Amino acid sequence: MERDKSMKQGLIAVAGETEHLLIRDSVFLECEELQRMNEASDYLQNWVGWKTPEDYASKTLTEGNLPPGGTRDRFRAKSLYLKQTSKLIGVLELYHGYPQEEVLWIGWLFIHSSFQRRGYAQETVEYLFSEAKKANFKKIRVGVGLKNWPALRFWYRNGFRQLVGIIGDKVYSERTFASIGLEKDV
Repeated sequence: MERDKSMKQGLIAVAGETEHLLIRDSVFLECEELQRMNEASDYLQNWVGWKTPEDYASKTLTEGNLPPGGTRDRFRAKSLYLKQTSKLIGVLELYHGYPQEEVLWIGWLFIHSSFQRRGYAQETVEYLFSEAKKANFKKIRVGVGLKNWPALRFWYRNGFRQLVGIIGDKVYSERTFASIGLEKDV
């Protein structure tokens, strides 16, 4: 059944769960823990070209990590907790309606290295597709660093096969970086 094209896109639910995860909007009380979680991703800097700023979590929670022309009310930071232990194992950043209104943008998905390769990122993506459908989104998009081969493999395996853009440096070197936009229909 095709959705009514006039239906407005909503927002992903404040909280939800998968088989193993509790996924909920991040709150300022988690700021220090979220900062440590993001800093745990600093090993990616050789692949994506940036290191976590000292105030990343607090700025993300107060201002949002917004795309060009974005507004704070369309941004959500999500905390990913393991149900069994209530331990924070990952972070997710979403923007509702970028670059078009019907697109849910995944700005950041990171599972701590201690919890990778257990299917938690896959569960998170499946959850996002379910929620995106409920909120009337037609597509989900993600930007992936071209040097981040594990992420490229992950998103490809999850059906993100449509290339929708390339941004970044035009010449390859150890100190240059570029990303591709990948998309999948909801």
